[in-house]
Amino acid sequence: MFKPIRSTALFAIVLMVAMVVIACGSDEDSTATPAPTATRPAAATAGPTAAPTAVPTATPTRAPTATPAPTATPSPKTGGTLRVGAVAPGSSLSPLKISLGSTHNMVDPVYNRIVIADVDDNAKIVGDLAESWQITDNGATYTFKMRTGVRWHDGKTFTASDAKGSLDSVTRTDQDPFFRGLVVDIASTAAPDDQTLIVKLKEGSGTFPARLKQHMVIRKDILDARGDLETNFVGTGPFKFSKFDRNTTFEAVRNPDYFTRGTPYLDGIAQFFIADVGLRSAAVCSRNLDIVAISAFFALDTAQTIKAGAAQVSLDQVESDGLLSLLFQTDKAPWGNINARRAFHLAYDRQKAGLIAGQGIGKVRVLPVFGEFSLPDADIARLPGFRTPKDADLAEAKRLWESVGAPRDLTVAIKTIGGRPSQEGIALIAGDALKSLGVNFRVEPVDVTSFTTDQRVGNYEIMAVNARNLNAPDPAGIGAQFQAAGTTALNWKLDPRVAALYQQQNTATDPAQRVKFVRDLQTLWLEILPSAPGYVDTYVVPRWDYVKGVKLGIGQYNNQRHDATWLDR
Repeated sequence: MFKPIRSTALFAIVLMVAMVVIACGSDEDSTATPAPTATRPAAATAGPTAAPTAVPTATPTRAPTATPAPTATPSPKTGGTLRVGAVAPGSSLSPLKISLGSTHNMVDPVYNRIVIADVDDNAKIVGDLAESWQITDNGATYTFKMRTGVRWHDGKTFTASDAKGSLDSVTRTDQDPFFRGLVVDIASTAAPDDQTLIVKLKEGSGTFPARLKQHMVIRKDILDARGDLETNFVGTGPFKFSKFDRNTTFEAVRNPDYFTRGTPYLDGIAQFFIADVGLRSAAVCSRNLDIVAISAFFALDTAQTIKAGAAQVSLDQVESDGLLSLLFQTDKAPWGNINARRAFHLAYDRQKAGLIAGQGIGKVRVLPVFGEFSLPDADIARLPGFRTPKDADLAEAKRLWESVGAPRDLTVAIKTIGGRPSQEGIALIAGDALKSLGVNFRVEPVDVTSFTTDQRVGNYEIMAVNARNLNAPDPAGIGAQFQAAGTTALNWKLDPRVAALYQQQNTATDPAQRVKFVRDLQTLWLEILPSAPGYVDTYVVPRWDYVKGVKLGIGQYNNQRHDATWLDR
């Protein structure tokens, strides 16, 4: 099996050589080190079946075709280190604050949760540290039965008190507003014994397990001591923290005492932070990386270039948890006028946005909701602003804009994050929409920190945003951070009906009723237009075919634990 590259300098040299020598050579031309022998033999394949002998008759007949022997499903092999291409983590590595995908994919293998999204169906919630749960009091009380025999990485025993402590901590006002918003309706928690966790909500809710799935459990004594969660990575997950250098790598090794016996199959995971797309691409081509993290995804054209020169690389596609949208600052003229917002919405060319920003593989959405919760694709395609051809919409857009009475020499600034092609792309297409209305525009790229601050304080006119549902595919995430933080992000407070519908879907116990509330919320969004909806992007993740057992979920916050991943080498 390949071993992690321990020397950062050596790794950089290898990458530079790969960039100079190859662009993505064929497998035969690959400069990769030959794969060592697997630590245990591969599973035996089924033996061949002999072809039946044809029986001669007076009339010649065709001999029966031999039935192909079934191909045995290979058994997972143990050993090896998965080398993952990643981008640098965010400012915090605390499991209580990680709303950044690049950080999440690092710590996800180290920690467990009370419940988790099923790897085969992210809309289904299954137990993780909880074996089962009961719902009483019309959805207001959840009683979780926790696993026994689970140990923290330092050998201490996990109990329900740890789960209680984690929930209590995440509800503090100094924690990440997204995660806090997901559980803002907790009234009380209790752990009457080591295997029982009782959570009482302020009112009944059928969505609580889905909202709980993102919360990682941290040991109670570490939380009580307000320990350093940036370096004190003590979890119960399939991998144990080994090494972290903020500029180069994050490494974790196999947890031999993991409660799911027989897993993980890997000896470890080594994540290499490679910001430069060219270097990251070269590292995949030269087999110095086995896979890239979802947060380090490639644009489709770059991924296809890798695939063209390396036939044994698969390009996994992952539906994004974000919606590329144009956010209006409704406190500034002319965007407080609904006719101005409607005119832009009608003039904005979503087909062009899908081809340029979404590379033709995204999906039109009103809000970042998925599956049955989203308005049907066919229905959206017939709506004003989404339909084709654009002639009727553009004529109506010009009429509406004329009614606004905006200055003839108006220039609108479109703020975006510099260096992000998808957001810069939709900013330019937004500029085309403004030009069609006779309005000048300029694109203002800024750094991530400034962009986040400007969005929070309202320092923009139009902003090209990636509106995230970090709890995807469940719709509870679309309003969680806004509900907790009290921010005007995405103009959540533009109309009180928005918050009311969000709360109704959050507390619904009837699944069909909840779908109706979420669809009604999308219909209302199109009525008041806090933002001009656009595309849910698609992440393209290259993976060498010898990497098995990977099941990527929707967005950056599902299925990155790698407990079932193995290397067929």
